[in-house]
Amino acid sequence: MNREEINKLLDKFLSGEISPEEQKALDRWYKDFDGEDDVTDGMRAEEQWDLRSRMLGGIRQEAFDNIEHAKAPSTLTLRKLVMVAATLIMVVTLGFLFYRQQTQPVVYRTDLGEVLILKLPDSTEVTLNGNSEISYTSSWFGGFDRKVLLKGEAFFDVVHTIDDRRFTINEASGMGVEVFGTAFNYSVREGVNAVALQTGSVKITLPEEVAEKRKFHFLKPGEFAVYDHQSKEVAINTPANIERYYAWKEGKLILDYSTLPEIIDKIKGTYGLKISMDTTNWKAHKVSGTLPLTRDPESLIKNLEQLFDVEIKITNRE
Repeated sequence: MNREEINKLLDKFLSGEISPEEQKALDRWYKDFDGEDDVTDGMRAEEQWDLRSRMLGGIRQEAFDNIEHAKAPSTLTLRKLVMVAATLIMVVTLGFLFYRQQTQPVVYRTDLGEVLILKLPDSTEVTLNGNSEISYTSSWFGGFDRKVLLKGEAFFDVVHTIDDRRFTINEASGMGVEVFGTAFNYSVREGVNAVALQTGSVKITLPEEVAEKRKFHFLKPGEFAVYDHQSKEVAINTPANIERYYAWKEGKLILDYSTLPEIIDKIKGTYGLKISMDTTNWKAHKVSGTLPLTRDPESLIKNLEQLFDVEIKITNRE
């Protein structure tokens, strides 16, 4: 007997409209209940709670009728009903607690200057930059809806699934990202979202308040997209060296005719820095090369002071 048939018989029994033939069928199901291990298998939580409530209601009515009217017990005895309902309550309660446990947010955070490599439940690999956070919700039985939230910066190597399930980041906040399988860097810091695409294709979505007619763009490998929350503007370009936007995951900072303000903007979020500096000589000064990144920014700051001939002071750290 399937779940739909059981529900119909229960409805008729609890309403007192069950026929003798239907009563016998329900008796047989109750008699064999211990062998019906899959009676709640596949039920949604609300379906299980509904079945539990209806059976408890039947038990209360059965007890009331027996006390008030001294009515002979029906073939579905009160004892059997209590046993069945207790079993269902246990199944539903355990299932509900397990469900709540499995739907708790999963959060990963990094300290200042720390780099963390992790794998999501769908085998997507994420490299999380310093002073960053990524979170997602684990669904029933540890599943994953491929929707994540990012604060800070991370490099994503997204796995393509057989059923072409999309992978989204910050879907309803600022500039969202939607992909099916690709590798890219995504930064969300100080009101600016930026995507640097290494391989594959990325769809970026823009909020309604953006002045642009198009609310989404498809990026091609080598393209870089920046969205400013304050100006509500998006810019897409093709830099000469896209690698410089995600070289941090290899422990290096690539300078490609970079100015000091550009470099400071790049590192201050990672290290949680607030700095002051002499701005006399840096405006027209551009440098190229590679600098190592470490957990402590002191050595990096000293290298920048020598390159730009300027004094840089760290005034505050988060």
